Amino acid sequence: MLRLFVLLVTAGSLLLGQGGQSDSRCMSDLSERFVLDTRSYWYGIGSAPYKKRDKSSFNKANSLALELIASSIVQDVKSSMQGEIAESISNTGVNFSEEFQFSLTTNTEIFIKDAEIIHQSKCRRDAYVVARLSKNSFIGKQPSIIKQYVNDSERLLSKNTTSTVNKLTNIDKNHTQLSIAKTILSLDSVLNNADLSNNMIQKLEEEYERLIYDIKVDFSLSSPLMSHTSTPIQLTLKVYDQKTGITIPNIPIMLDYNPSCEEIHKIWNKEKKCESNLLVSNAKGIARMDIDPNMKIATPVRFNAVVDIVSKLKDHALFQKYPSSNPDYNYTLETVPLVIKQKVDIDNKFLEQKLQPTIINLQRMIQNNVNATFNEDGAIYTLELRCDDVVQYIADNDQYVIKLHPKIYLINEKTNAIEFEFDFSKQKGLSWVGYDKAFKRINESINENIKEVSNGIIQALL
Repeated sequence: MLRLFVLLVTAGSLLLGQGGQSDSRCMSDLSERFVLDTRSYWYGIGSAPYKKRDKSSFNKANSLALELIASSIVQDVKSSMQGEIAESISNTGVNFSEEFQFSLTTNTEIFIKDAEIIHQSKCRRDAYVVARLSKNSFIGKQPSIIKQYVNDSERLLSKNTTSTVNKLTNIDKNHTQLSIAKTILSLDSVLNNADLSNNMIQKLEEEYERLIYDIKVDFSLSSPLMSHTSTPIQLTLKVYDQKTGITIPNIPIMLDYNPSCEEIHKIWNKEKKCESNLLVSNAKGIARMDIDPNMKIATPVRFNAVVDIVSKLKDHALFQKYPSSNPDYNYTLETVPLVIKQKVDIDNKFLEQKLQPTIINLQRMIQNNVNATFNEDGAIYTLELRCDDVVQYIADNDQYVIKLHPKIYLINEKTNAIEFEFDFSKQKGLSWVGYDKAFKRINESINENIKEVSNGIIQALL
């Protein structure tokens, strides 16, 4: 395990790093031999305990040397910053140079990959690596890096098909790259004056905050919880970006409710194990929870869903700069009355009036078995009597003729799904007296099946 301490030598251009109990004479000797031009290069000398059969000793020393070069860059940047630049510029009180140091030193191998190893050797018990990085070359590359990431950021911000977490991660990455490149440019006044990254950095920060703020959760039930409900229903949670509508997959959701699971079980005097309240949205941003129908005796039940976005973002530099809490949303589960709307769909005023008693009779039969209200407002179901192939006329032999094909439907108002249907088959009524008598024949045929129809509807409701 490496134990690091740092010694600043020449204006931030050389840092010496020692792991373990490295010999200071070895370090001084390497410095005198290889650290020759601190105006043009940043240097780093790293050491790690040498093990004959461990080929990673020099790799560890090299990694340490690169970290020290990064620290040298930070020291030069700090030195170039005047007091006003180093003042706090974020809500967290972290000053700019500290943010830069954190970003650069935690991404060392990415940002100083052009560093060259100019010497490596074993001295006494340690492996040593001397690395250097050209200042002019490194600083000179930053404008092209900025241009690359500005263009990449433009594409990222204009793209509305990426999920929230992935977009937040990519924004944080681009923001870090731009911020480091921008800060390094402060070492060259000419290049720094031509820097165009400020606007994009601000856009990335604004979109990062918006994405977190616009996380929303919608709640819905597979079917209403009613007094007669006897089978489990599902509470569905949809997690999405409010602005784009894009769902958020694989996000943890802590779902609590009041009264609690244990309290509800006490209410209905049942010993039942309470399941974990942790849900995770699927690939479509959907999470589901089964609702025990017995929960109706404890309603209203108030649910609180906390979307755990913090666990996904805690390592982001932007999140540390603009910390946020997990968004939470509330939903109240209530037992609702069973309301059914009646409808007769037939383009014939005479027959529409004649069929009303049939619907009323069916209504009474349903209410004898289910606690239901028939009303237009707040209907959960529609009970519809629909008639096709309607014909009403007086034949050439002066006989009154009525023909129709009645069907009855129970329709779920929320899903528009047909929960029950019954086909009375084609009906025909004839009379020498008038249409009333002709319809009486049809009505008798319909009433022969009305008990079967009511049982089917009741079964569908229950």
